[in-house]
Amino acid sequence: MSAQRFSFDHYLATIGASNFALGLFSVIYPWLIIGVLQESPSRLGLAQMALLLPNLLFILPGGVVSDRSHRGSWLSLLYVLYLLPIGILASAILTDQLSFPLLLICGMTFGTVSAFVQPTRESLLGYAAPNLMHQAVAKVVMVQFIAQGIGFAATGLMESTGLTLLLSLQMVAFVASSFLIKRSHPRPLISQKETVKLRQPLTELREGLQLFIDNKALLHLVILTFATGALAFGVYLVGMPLIAKQAYGGSVQLYAGMQVMFTFGVISANFRVMKRDKMFNRPGRLIIITFLWRGSLV
Repeated sequence: MSAQRFSFDHYLATIGASNFALGLFSVIYPWLIIGVLQESPSRLGLAQMALLLPNLLFILPGGVVSDRSHRGSWLSLLYVLYLLPIGILASAILTDQLSFPLLLICGMTFGTVSAFVQPTRESLLGYAAPNLMHQAVAKVVMVQFIAQGIGFAATGLMESTGLTLLLSLQMVAFVASSFLIKRSHPRPLISQKETVKLRQPLTELREGLQLFIDNKALLHLVILTFATGALAFGVYLVGMPLIAKQAYGGSVQLYAGMQVMFTFGVISANFRVMKRDKMFNRPGRLIIITFLWRGSLV
């Protein structure tokens, strides 16, 4: 990737603002289903699937679009598009028109935007200094989860602040993200623009899929990621709000507190990894151990 103007500080600020908004949504969305509409566990699972399914369908096309676009400008537009599902939710709540089908539509819209955001946002890290890449990744992970934790904690105040205020904060955070990412990766001058050789999108998609099939390491990584989502993460997304609401009869404050504790665990684990001088000798075995640990907790 050729050198372009890139501000890592503005990129970190974007990560913080956008993940604060995502932290808010991660609690508000399931709680509207299970806590406000009083829907069944199966409907909660359906709603979470509607939120995540677009990632499976559109993340590869999202990567192709990212490669063909100026990343800062494209990502700025995507952050603005998040306002559509959030604005619909806010309008439905203000007019007392909130319904499960409407939440499904908002979830699918939000998930579709996220599917295009993720590959574009991650590819911008390629502009960071190569010799400091490991530090850059560590900083991004720390800022990401700290910001999400703050978002989780803020949703715990929903009963006192009101849902509309939290949705407004989320919209402000995405607008700020749109502004910051443009500052992080501004459009180059005409003389500095890269010459990109465009190919057929379907050809690029086929090559991307073939890469995973041919490269055993990548294929195994995909299988591990699938196992994590199917056996642990999916249970977590549906089980945690159900435990908070039905098992303990708690409010959104309890569910938000559970999410904050989850974030503390992620941050502490990443901090310990950052302090290590060397990488793990057998990371594959360590991953299997963590899977067994997760399974025992479930």
